[in-house]
Amino acid sequence: MRKPIILLASIAISAVVVLSGTLTRKGSDHEKRGTPRVTTGNGSQTSKDPPGTIDGSSTPQLIPDVVAYELFLNFFSNRAPNERAKLQAYNLDSIFAVANYYQQQVAPINARAQAIRESNRGSMMQDPMIVKAQLAPIAAEKAAFVQEVIAKIPNFVGTGRALAIRQHIDDRIRPHTKIVPDSGMSQTQTQTP
Repeated sequence: MRKPIILLASIAISAVVVLSGTLTRKGSDHEKRGTPRVTTGNGSQTSKDPPGTIDGSSTPQLIPDVVAYELFLNFFSNRAPNERAKLQAYNLDSIFAVANYYQQQVAPINARAQAIRESNRGSMMQDPMIVKAQLAPIAAEKAAFVQEVIAKIPNFVGTGRALAIRQHIDDRIRPHTKIVPDSGMSQTQTQTP
C-alpha cells in the first residue's frame, strides 16, 4: 500500500514540475522587487555564464538544500488562486500546507530585506557592498528558517512523501538550477526541460 502512495506522490510532484513551465511567471516580479531572480526557460546559457557559476546540470550536488527547497516552496507559495485550483487535482493539500507555513513565516523576513533595498536604492548602484552587508544577516536568517522548514516537511506530508519531495528536488530541481556569482545583484535561475 505504501509503494503505490509514494509512487503516486512522485508522479504528482513530477506533474507539478511539468505544469510549472506553463504556470511560472518569467521572474519579472522578482526583478521589480530586487530579490534574487528565479526564472524558468529552455536552453542553456553555459557560454554566457560568468566564472564561478554553479550549474546544476553538471554539478547538482553543489546546489545547496536551502536554494533547492526554497525554489520548491516558492513554486507552491506563489500560486494564484486559479493556478492552485489546477494543481489541486493532484491532491497536493499537504504540500500547500507546507508552502503556506513557509510563506507566512518568510513574508516578514522578505519585507525587511525589501525595506533595506528600497532605502538604499541609490546606494545599490554606487556601492553594492554596503547594501549586501546590510542584507547578509537577513539572508542568514532566511537560510536558517528554510532549514527549519526542510526539517518539518515530514510533519506536514509524512515520511514517504518527504522522501518523494527530496527525490524530486534531487532529480528535477537541482539539475535545472544555476547559481550565478554575486556581482552586487545575485540571481538564481531554474530551467525546465
